[in-house]
Amino acid sequence: MKKIISFLLAVFTLLSPAVQAAEKNQMDTVMINGTTLISARDFADRLGFELMWLSNMKTVIFWNGEFELRIQTDSPEFLVNDLPKLTDAPAKILNDRAYVPLRALAEAIGASVLWNDQTKKPEIKMTGTKMLTREVAERGNFF
Repeated sequence: MKKIISFLLAVFTLLSPAVQAAEKNQMDTVMINGTTLISARDFADRLGFELMWLSNMKTVIFWNGEFELRIQTDSPEFLVNDLPKLTDAPAKILNDRAYVPLRALAEAIGASVLWNDQTKKPEIKMTGTKMLTREVAERGNFF
């Protein structure tokens, strides 16, 4: 019995980093009316942005050296470097987390969003923008 338990613990220990890596690469997204919303934290981490939550205004602010994005929950308008843009899927609070419209924000910073039919997940590709950090640029495909 001790050998079986030891074997199972060894297998679990060996597989644990692989499971953690797979979980880390999974996006925290939800689909609402055909639009993919991504958690604000996941968007910021994957694209190299800093993140701030203004709870009194229910507003998420993303920034890096080139862009500042401001999006208020339940509003069809968001700001990119203080210029107004519209989205057909406003940011939402779900399970105490802010979710933002993936395509609208990604395209606002010059990225293209593609749907991968095999993985059933969106992919973001950055083209022609200097906002990328070295780590993000090396990954190329973000999802």
